[in-house]
Amino acid sequence: MPTPQAELESWSYGITPESDLRAMAAENHIAEVAVDDHGRVVAFCSLRDDEVKALYVHPEAAGMGLGRQLMQRAEDLIVSCGHRQVRVEASASALTFYEGLGYVVEESGDFPSRGGLMLRAHELTKPLLRRDPSGA
Repeated sequence: MPTPQAELESWSYGITPESDLRAMAAENHIAEVAVDDHGRVVAFCSLRDDEVKALYVHPEAAGMGLGRQLMQRAEDLIVSCGHRQVRVEASASALTFYEGLGYVVEESGDFPSRGGLMLRAHELTKPLLRRDPSGA
């Protein structure tokens, strides 16, 4: 069984934030990006319809709450578009993060990753409630 680090490296093999953002733009994803004081991408989240397609936080920015903030913004946008739930596909290493945000595993399966390892992936969902903008 591969180590969590080997799984992470295989899941993200060949991807850079810049290449991922270009691919997202080509596929008409909505993306939100966080940059540091030097203009470097340190986190991003993209979505299409009711699905979060990608969430990335640079290891140096981990633990600062950027992933949670980007997911909240994505959920707010998804619900404002009339969807009642959000979907996301996650690796095993990200499962705890999403479950901590209220996501529930609907389905799991193995797939060949970009780096060649067979990895376990999980499809998760979270019901969303439309928020009243007046605060009532």
